[in-house]
Amino acid sequence: MREETYDSISGVLETYYAMKNRITRIRQKSSDLRRVVNTALERNVKKYDLQQKQLKDTDKREKYRIYGELLNTYGYSCQPGDTSLKAVNYYNGEEITIPLDGTLSAGENAKKYFDRYGKLKRTREALEELLVETKEEIDHLESISTALDIALDEADLVQLKEELIEYGYIRRKGPTGKKQKITSHPFHYRSSEGFDIYVGKNNFQNEELSFKFASGNDWWFHAKGQPGSHVIVKTNGKELPDSVYEEAAALAAYYSKGRQAPKVEIDYTLKKNLRKPNGSKPGFVVYYTNYSMMAERTSAIFRKYRTKFRIQKTFRTFLSVPLCESLFFVKFNTSFISFSMLYGILLNMEKDSRRDLFQTNHSEAVSSLSEQPERNITVMNKTIPEIIHRRVPTTRYEADPSEGLSAEQVAEYRENGWTNRAVEPPSKTTAEIVKSNVCTYFNLIFLIIAIFLILAGSFRDLTFLPVIIANTLIGIVQEIKAKKTLEKLSVLNAPKATAIRDGAEITLAAEDLVLDDIVVFTAGKQICADAVVLEGEVQVNESLLTGESDEITKRPGDELMSGSFIVSGSCKSRLTQVGEDSYISRLTLEAKAMKEGEQSEMIRSLNKLVKVVGILIIPIGLLLFGQQFFVSHETFRESITSMVAAVLGMIPEGLYLLASVALAVSVMRLASQKVLVHDMKCIETLARVNVLCVDKTGTITETTMKVHDLILVGSSSVPDTESGENAPAPQKEELSLAVGDFASAMSNDNITMAALKEYFKDNNGKTAVSMTSFSSEFKYSSVTFSDVSYVLGAPEFVLRDDFARYQSEIEAYTSKGFRLLVFGTSETVPDGKALSGRVTPLGYVLLSNPIRKEAPETFRYFEDQGVHVKVISGDTPVTVSEVARQAGIAHAEDYIDASTLKTPEELEEAILKYTVFGRVTPDQKRQFVQALKKNGKTVAMTGDGVNDVLALKDADCSVAMASGSDAAAQAAQLVLLDNDFSKMPSVVLEGRRVVNNLQRSGTLFLVKNIFSFLLSIFSLISMVTYPLEPSQISLISMFTIGIPGFLLSLMPNKNRIEGHFITNILTRALPAALTDFLMVATLVVFGQEFAVGSEDISTAATVLLAIVGFMILYRISKPLNWMRWTILIGSIIAFIFCSTYLNQLFAISDMSRKCIMLLVVFSVATEPVLRYLSILVDSISSFYRKQKIFFLRKREARKAK
Repeated sequence: MREETYDSISGVLETYYAMKNRITRIRQKSSDLRRVVNTALERNVKKYDLQQKQLKDTDKREKYRIYGELLNTYGYSCQPGDTSLKAVNYYNGEEITIPLDGTLSAGENAKKYFDRYGKLKRTREALEELLVETKEEIDHLESISTALDIALDEADLVQLKEELIEYGYIRRKGPTGKKQKITSHPFHYRSSEGFDIYVGKNNFQNEELSFKFASGNDWWFHAKGQPGSHVIVKTNGKELPDSVYEEAAALAAYYSKGRQAPKVEIDYTLKKNLRKPNGSKPGFVVYYTNYSMMAERTSAIFRKYRTKFRIQKTFRTFLSVPLCESLFFVKFNTSFISFSMLYGILLNMEKDSRRDLFQTNHSEAVSSLSEQPERNITVMNKTIPEIIHRRVPTTRYEADPSEGLSAEQVAEYRENGWTNRAVEPPSKTTAEIVKSNVCTYFNLIFLIIAIFLILAGSFRDLTFLPVIIANTLIGIVQEIKAKKTLEKLSVLNAPKATAIRDGAEITLAAEDLVLDDIVVFTAGKQICADAVVLEGEVQVNESLLTGESDEITKRPGDELMSGSFIVSGSCKSRLTQVGEDSYISRLTLEAKAMKEGEQSEMIRSLNKLVKVVGILIIPIGLLLFGQQFFVSHETFRESITSMVAAVLGMIPEGLYLLASVALAVSVMRLASQKVLVHDMKCIETLARVNVLCVDKTGTITETTMKVHDLILVGSSSVPDTESGENAPAPQKEELSLAVGDFASAMSNDNITMAALKEYFKDNNGKTAVSMTSFSSEFKYSSVTFSDVSYVLGAPEFVLRDDFARYQSEIEAYTSKGFRLLVFGTSETVPDGKALSGRVTPLGYVLLSNPIRKEAPETFRYFEDQGVHVKVISGDTPVTVSEVARQAGIAHAEDYIDASTLKTPEELEEAILKYTVFGRVTPDQKRQFVQALKKNGKTVAMTGDGVNDVLALKDADCSVAMASGSDAAAQAAQLVLLDNDFSKMPSVVLEGRRVVNNLQRSGTLFLVKNIFSFLLSIFSLISMVTYPLEPSQISLISMFTIGIPGFLLSLMPNKNRIEGHFITNILTRALPAALTDFLMVATLVVFGQEFAVGSEDISTAATVLLAIVGFMILYRISKPLNWMRWTILIGSIIAFIFCSTYLNQLFAISDMSRKCIMLLVVFSVATEPVLRYLSILVDSISSFYRKQKIFFLRKREARKAK
């Protein structure tokens, strides 16, 4: 490796940035060549796959040959008109049936099969040749792609470009066609033993090295089975040491396609064994005698040999290799310091001094480093670009809107840190997941408990540790799996943007945009960074930022705020603020603290429970230890074990973990069905939904729309209100051309306009003077020509006062489910606001959406589950009602025109009364959702358009289709990636499974916690020793709580969710916990009265707790099926086995006769006690609910007055 000594940090920085700039420049200059290679490679790979499929189809050729031969042999038995012949295949002795053409004779059928055989045989022979040619082409292109990765200066690119020109991938530019001068040379290395090693940078150099430069006894190295450089070791007649073989193999591995692989297999042989096939591409060789060896990952090998390599300065050096792929060590004051570590030190200095990195006093840095002892500092895992991610002042470019930024300008912005990277942190890393699962409050308590037990010498009572470790590992594994699954799906749904770069429109991730990028925004797109409009006009909704739902027209010079979304129109804009500087990023930073509180009811309840337990266990544990050790004068060991048993019983060690794992498993299950979960709490929320609000287009119907017909108004004439006479109606052809002019002038920014453009392709060729995009508020769009202004929109909003005259004619079409738009001429030039002039209707455009095939079955499921469906659409109520009826939605005939609802009171009354709502504005959709929530409904909203975003944000659970607008997909909590609405029932069932099963499992955990708390208080008050040992608590927890609880949480469960989570588990757990407490406490009292030993009491208490535990497990498992029976019986058998054969481990001892008699009596008493306590708790709970409802109604009555 090259070593260099620097006198100051400035020299180090100067060298680094000079090298980094060169690498960046080469990457930019090679982008066009990479594009050519990648395009050709992709085309050839597709061609190769197609040829392989065609080759596979020829496999049946032999079958046709055998059919022909058998027909020639047995054809005499065929009768005219036979459609098949059964014959024995004399090749294998099996009987086969040969299909026949009844119109042909046996000989003609045989000839037909021989013809098929001959055709397939010729096809196969041709395909085999084509496959070889295509594979060679792919290998050639992959070798060029690898050479582009190796290229380090412009001379290298010149030679690669010449190769692409020579093989027809690029046309030579210029009138002379003269080849450029080649100045690139192979890499030249000197091994640790003084041998010269040469590495080719491209195919031409590989060809020259292997067949012109190398002699017969020189050694040749190459990565096995993958593109890469030829490596030649000049022997000069000497024997090579082993170290030289290893060093040459390391170079061959690094300069190959497998440079990122942990290990690369290397073939090596003498040059004289190489052969050049006739007609093969440059750099391609064959050999039949070779040796092989494994090379470790290149960077590791280079670190291993960093003191051995000395590179001649006249050739390309290892220093030139991209730093993110290799290591560059600096010899500084006799210490090797990794460059990335050096930057880490500088960054730490910058944080301490609050100064910019590049204004740090370098002489002080040198002084501080000089005082360090001589040592090798290991390399940090992060590369230099990852460590130094900061913004520095940069040159601003105002690119032409039609050209955009160049690749060099984008690279400069990116290098200086001006990218659109989001401010919110990415998903947790694996290390953070491990840390969050291991470093918890309760794990700390368990660690302290374990230390005390070890100090006390009570190793038997450490049986709880394996359970805790297993819980932690399960949590880590499931969370990591869920993380990986979501990351894969998130890539599919990541926000995209259309930018103009180097004169071409490209689609890329929003976070890949840079400052001053020219971005094209169209309808449905969310504005991903602050921008200024350069060309075009758009209607923008900024409600997510300002709370105002009014649509704002943005023209050239106007600012676009990130976080808002385009309702209609399209524009070209220049980004003015990106990443952390954008408006939405600043809002995100302010809102981060609020997000912490956004949790589902179940998780909030568990958090409260854990918080209460966490506060109580420490004082109770300390009091128990003090009472045992100082008051009762028990030994230290007995005091510790009593305290630990009580604390273990009070900790719900697996409950919170169980909830997290169950939700993570649900996320993965939904992901397997192509459902992306943005917010985990929506899984539980959707299970509680009782009202589902759906949009018509994209939810009930497909996202595609088509024009059904164009109808002349009045069929034959157009009413003229001014003259009172009927003016002649324009012919349908003329009207169609007028609509064609209108459609050609509009941008293709929604599915309606796309359908119009597809249908009305012919036009008069008029040039538009002005236009207004479709407004969801005023329900029309317009185009003005020099002689006329056309308007297209909803009848009620376009015709206004004249609507009544055409209503019957219009409803004749809308009642059939068609969407109808009125096309007419306007007296005044529309400005995008409410129409003021009169519009003369010329025709009706009828559009249709096919209803999703799965919609009726899906809506039938929701009806059966008691979920009320509300259809909310901007279309006419008659059309929406008919579509809803066809989709099988109950009460679809109950519809209303939302434009008639003027007050909040009318709107609230309507949403509770009607099922279908037409002519709904985006703000009304939001108000409908808010009104339903106000009336105690749990609301789910589905949608796919920008008009649905406000309602999606306010709904308890929001669902979007991936094929819809970006704004809707980003606002929703659930995204159906395959746009399959039939997945909704499975999402609901998944939520019900999670919540219902966690209520069952939570009940088991809470029984133990309440019982342990009550028994601890009893022990403190009555001054008796805590009757159970930690190992006994672990035994009970394992087989009556932990294992069955975990298995039950994964069981299917379709039951509807009723009541609140914490209330449900408390009412179920309290009777069993009280039974446990009363039985054990009474057993302790009677045991002392009858002089029963403490060990007998502990064993009897364990058995009693197990009996009650299995009784409550039986209750919560209802309705029982074979799986739940298996869990219950299996848990009982496992408990009996451990109590019998592992009795010493779990402190289960033989009981005296007195103790057995007490146990029998109390065992018999457990069932009636549990039954009556359950009745009592249910009665109290029912009384509380009735009183709560009474007081709520009373309060509402007071408000009404």
